[in-house]
Formats: sequence, C-alpha cells, structure tokens
Amino acid sequence: MTSPARILLLAASIGVLVVGGSQAAAADPVDYVDPDPADPAFVIAVDPTDGTTDFLEREFTVGAGTVASTTLTLDWEAQGVGDSCGEASSSGFADELGLSLTSPEGTTVVLHPEYSDNLYESGNAPRVQVTFDDLAAELVGSTNGGIPETGEFRPHEPLSSFAGEDAAGVWTLTLVDNFDGGAQCYYGAQLTVDFGTAPELDSGALDDATVNESYSARVPVAAGDSPMTFELTSGALPPGITLDPSTGLVSGVPTAAGSYSFAITATNAYGTSTEASFTVAVTTSALAATGAEWTWVAAAAFLAVSSGLVGVLLYWRRGKTLTS
Repeated sequence: MTSPARILLLAASIGVLVVGGSQAAAADPVDYVDPDPADPAFVIAVDPTDGTTDFLEREFTVGAGTVASTTLTLDWEAQGVGDSCGEASSSGFADELGLSLTSPEGTTVVLHPEYSDNLYESGNAPRVQVTFDDLAAELVGSTNGGIPETGEFRPHEPLSSFAGEDAAGVWTLTLVDNFDGGAQCYYGAQLTVDFGTAPELDSGALDDATVNESYSARVPVAAGDSPMTFELTSGALPPGITLDPSTGLVSGVPTAAGSYSFAITATNAYGTSTEASFTVAVTTSALAATGAEWTWVAAAAFLAVSSGLVGVLLYWRRGKTLTS
C-alpha cells in the first residue's frame, strides 16, 4: 500500500495537468504523482450542476519502457447534496463515481464502473486513499457495506490489460459523475508503473557442430524478464538440430555439413519480443574426411596378409618350412 503521505503531494492546478517522472533502471517501478509540485490546498470538485455528465481528466507523462504491471492510487472523497469538499457529509454519493485509466496505446481499464453498474454504495464516506491493484485480496466496493475505505482493492477490470504495452507517452485518468448534487472530490492520484525488461539476445555464431556427433548450445540471453519463449522466425537450423521453445536449447545430431544462418525471437511473459541472428558451422570429422584413404589402406593390408597366408599354406602342403 502506498502511504497517504506519498499520495498527498498536491499542487494548485486548473484543468489537465501533465505530470513527469524520471525513468529508473529497467524493471524498477516508477511513481508518477498528480498534482506535482505539492500543494495541500489542491482539490477539484466534479459535479454536473447542469444535470449532464461531468468528468475530469488527469494526465501522467510516463517514460520509455515496457509495462510489466501498474497500480493506481486515488485520493478521493464522495460528498452529499449541498456539501463541499472537505466537509463532513452524512451521505456521500460514492455510487456515482466512474473511474477509468487509459494507456498511451489506447487501452482503457475501468477501475470503478459508472452509476447503474456501481460497486460502491452511497453513505457516510470519509476521504480515502484507494489503491487499485490486481493482486489485492478484495474487489473494490466489496467491503464495509460498499462504503469506500482506505486500502488496496482489485479494480473492476484488470490492470494487467496494460502488460506488454509501450509505457511511453500520456496516460489519462478519467473521473466521471453522472448526477448533479453531491460532488466527487479529487485530491490527487499516483500512477505506479513497473517496467518489464525486454529480452536481449547476444547475436552471432553459436558453437561449431560436427556431423553425426551430439550437439548442444543455448541461445545466449543477455537480459530480460523470465520466463521466456523462443521461436525460429527465419532461416533454417542444420538438419537434425531442433530448438526447444521453452529453454532456448539448440540441440540434436547434425546430419549435413555446411554453414547455417537463422533468426530466433525471444518473448517474455509480458509479450515483448526481440529477434537476433545466429549461425552454426557444421563440419565433418577428420576421420570421416579421410575415410576413402583408410578404405584403400585397409584393402591393401588385407591383400598383403591374405597373400602371406596363401604362401604359408603352399609351403606347408609341400612339406617344407618357411626357412628351408
């Protein structure tokens, strides 16, 4: 749970605020806070006083990287009719809240559905800090009789829908109130992006192989989130050699000499892929290369031995010895 102290970094702002965040090392989560810089007096009331749907959009500018996971913490209060943000309310209309998050690639995840499909209920709701996290034990609105409370809760739709996307660009948090009277009070939010590490392969030559001899080499992985899968995407492996898609092991018994070029694509659990090119040189053994010569030598030796044996037999049949 992100502490309220981190969330309440509030600043004066009108309309849409673009919030920056520095990119940390790959796979390190990065917090993007709205508003920034801090101002404890910051609050925006969302209330369709003219009877139409009112909404608020807040933007987070996120650095480059692949999305592994995300969480969103909302600092918020639901007010009743005639009550102002920050005042004690006997009946806050939390059921009127609609909340969604949209990625730079256009994927939208509904964190809390709008009225009629609401999970929250109206009631005496204090200001709360709600963290939407896929790993939370409870669904949003399923505890405390539907009255909002501070804590970690699973969103209406999974934030894992963003996994594997390019995080770079503007993320938009949209807060909607469908009914007039009883404002939704927005005090701030924090988007946390955990950046996955894309696979990185060391391209080049794998170990040499020899015809008719057992061969084993592994696709060299320099970086990336596990587990990964591997796929031959172009070219051809030497005949008799196969690629294990789950381990990246290139193995078998090659049956033909030559130089073989191919490309392998590695994909991590978030769907991010990287392709690299490789070669394997397959040669014949020294013994195999002179096989014809050894055949002639063996044949000549056999003839020589055979001729000697024939001579011995002839001398023996004539009753003579080799020394006579």
